[in-house]
Parts: sequence; structure tokens; C-alpha cells
Amino acid sequence: MRLRAFALTESAIYRWLENCLGEDALQEVASAEALRQQLKDGEAQLVFVQVEGLQREERLQLIRELKAAHGNITLVAVAGQADSSTILTAMRSGAQDFLLMGQDDDRIQELLAKAVQHGGERKVQNSNVVAILSGHADSGMAFLGQHLVLAMAETQRKNEAALLLDLGAPPGAAAVFMNIQTGYSALDAIADAYRCDTTLVDTAFGHHSKGPYVLSLPETLDGAPEVDANALRGFLDVASTLFSQIVICADRSLGEAPLHALADYAHHSLVICDQSILSSRHNQQMLRAMRSAGINLDHAGLVVDRYQKKIGLEPDKLAGLLQLPLHSVLAGDPASRIKAMNAGESLFETAPGDDYLRGLRQLVEVLLGRASSAIEKRGFLEKLLS
Repeated sequence: MRLRAFALTESAIYRWLENCLGEDALQEVASAEALRQQLKDGEAQLVFVQVEGLQREERLQLIRELKAAHGNITLVAVAGQADSSTILTAMRSGAQDFLLMGQDDDRIQELLAKAVQHGGERKVQNSNVVAILSGHADSGMAFLGQHLVLAMAETQRKNEAALLLDLGAPPGAAAVFMNIQTGYSALDAIADAYRCDTTLVDTAFGHHSKGPYVLSLPETLDGAPEVDANALRGFLDVASTLFSQIVICADRSLGEAPLHALADYAHHSLVICDQSILSSRHNQQMLRAMRSAGINLDHAGLVVDRYQKKIGLEPDKLAGLLQLPLHSVLAGDPASRIKAMNAGESLFETAPGDDYLRGLRQLVEVLLGRASSAIEKRGFLEKLLS
């Protein structure tokens, strides 16, 4: 299929695009009105719109208009120079990609191939959604989410991807623990659900070097996040077509409606609790509200975090109080945990022999359907050496 591409750009950027695409593939247009007429009169697969300078806002509005009127066209914002704010604004306006002159030459041929095939349905993933829930703010949620999504990413095929959606408090914890810096937050992604695709994921989502994508609440968030339950479901519906594994962290500060929506949506719900009376009470209150609302908790299980022998409530006692099966007990060295958090790395790198990872691996086996939720009993010699 022959590519038809149009460019509404300054001459320097047009020459750059023409050099990358070839003379026969690209046609220059002089104005927004001329571009509208070209798209109205014939078929086009690819449109480049320059978004900088005095016409920046006008061009962003043009992208919004073209996105609504020509959903089968690949819209690409281009610029000679641009900051992160301009790039994100263009993506939110409907551009499927953003190119900088002289820096993204190698990506233009990939865009060309995608544009020719544009309009095909996205491949629906057989997504496994895991919600980590807590009755109160707890950094252990993001720490578990980090390690869970990293472990799951190791089991994936080449064309699969994993997402960690951190909606818990303290805000931004997962991004800090995984040393990921991005101006695009979980709140942005939920708001942009209607146009979320692989291009937006690759361009705006936080991406860990080991594979998983990460979205957190803004670290500077003041107060509780405002998340609409229906908007959250809508985002998860789209994300489930793009990711084979989705791990979500959330606590009661998110609000009852979105928290219940997550528990209802997930294939597995993990209630994380430590051995303190306060933690158990907060989680009891959360679960009581869910049961009263008719949320099915048959897929839910307990994860006991920061476990220490003979200190506080024992795991089986906690499971009885919360009326949940015991999925995993996470112990380990507290100093190793803090060291990993501060370094922006996981225990897989900083302390691969830590006992936390023993409980984590068992939990992954349960979530992937390879083991029952019954906690493996340790022998006398193993207990003696622990």
C-alpha cells in the first residue's frame, strides 16, 4: 500500500521529513485549511503538524480537531525544539507521537510502517489484574508492587508488557522505589484513557529498565487523589488490551467507590497487613465495607508484610480475623528493605538472598496459578537456620 503523508511545517522541518521518508511519500501543505481540504478530498495515512512558536496553540487545536474527524489517520507532532510540557500537551491533544528534528530520524521509518497498517484492531491481551489493597497508607504496598511486577515481567513473552499502577499513599512511592522520573502520572493516564494506545504508553508512561511500565500518583500531590470509579474502570478496560499483567496498589485514601471498583475488577486481590493491631483493624474496616457493598472477595487473599517471629499477631491469626486465606508471609531484613528503597533498586539486585524474596516467589506462583495459596511449612532444620 502506497503511503500518503502530509506535512504542515516550516521548510526546514519539511526538508528533514522529506529526506527521511523520500520525495514521493510526503506532500507539503501551506495552511491548516489546505490540510483540511486534502484530508477531505482523499485518503491519507500520516500527518505531521509542527507545534511550536506563535502558532503552537492553534496547531494543538488543529490536532484535536483532526483526531476527532479522522480517527484512521496517524497524527504526529513535530518540532525543532520542545520541552516536556509541550510534548505531553501535544500527546494529550491527540498526537500519536512526537518527533524532534534531527533527533528521531531512526523512528520515522517505524512510524511509516505503523501508519500503513493503522486502523487495525489492537491485539487483546489475556490480562491478569492484581490489586494490592490496604486499609491505611503503607509504603509496603508499593514495595510489594515493585517486586511483584518485576517478577511477573520475567515470565512474559516478547510481545507482552506489564504495568504497575500505584494509586496508594504515600504518593509516588513506586516511582521513587524504582528510580523512575516522569511528568506523566497515574491521574494523567486515567484522564487520557480514551486515547491510550501503545504509542502513548511508549512515549509518556514511566518505563523500568527491566521491562515493566510504571504509573504513580504525583509525588507532590497535596491531599487525597480525586479518582472517579467509572473513569478508573474505563482506563483498566483499555490497559487490559495493552498489558498482559497489571498490578495496582490502592488504600482507603483513594475513596470507597474507586477502591471497591478495583476489588471488583481484579482477578486477584491481595490485602497487605502487618502484625499490629492497628493494621488489622484498618483492614477489617475496609473488608467489612466491601462485604457490605456486595463485593465478591472469593479471589482475595492475605499477605502478611514485615513478619517477625513472636512479635505481634501470627499470620494464621490474622487470616482468621480478616476471614481471608493466607497467600504469603513476607519477612526479610528491615535494613535490606530500606537500603533497596533508598537506592531506587529492588532486592533482586541489592539482596537476592533476602527472605522477603522467598515469600514473594511463592506469591507469584499462586497468582500465576502454579501453586495453591496454602503457605509451605518449613522443616525443623530450616527454622533453626532462619
